[in-house]
Amino acid sequence: MYETRHILVVDDDREASALLERIFSENGFLVTVAGNPAAAMRCLEEYAIDLITLDIGLRGGDGLAIARVLRNAGHAHRNDYRQSDRR
Repeated sequence: MYETRHILVVDDDREASALLERIFSENGFLVTVAGNPAAAMRCLEEYAIDLITLDIGLRGGDGLAIARVLRNAGHAHRNDYRQSDRR
C-alpha cells in the first residue's frame, strides 16, 4: 500500500507557502506549513516529516541556521548533487 509522505513547508511568505501547500497536496502529499523557525522546530518534534522546503531568508530567524541544527542533530539526509551530475 502507498504511504503518504509528509512535507513541511517553512516560509514566512503566506502566498509562497500557500502555493507550495496546494501543489504538494494536489499531488498526494500531506503538507504542514510553519511560518517561523520556532513553529518549524515544533512541527519537527510533533510529526514524522519526510521532506522540508525551507525559506533561507526567514524573518525571526535564519533558515540556514535551522538547516544546520537539523544536520548536526542527524535529522538530515544530505544528497550532494553537483551540476556535473545533472544531464
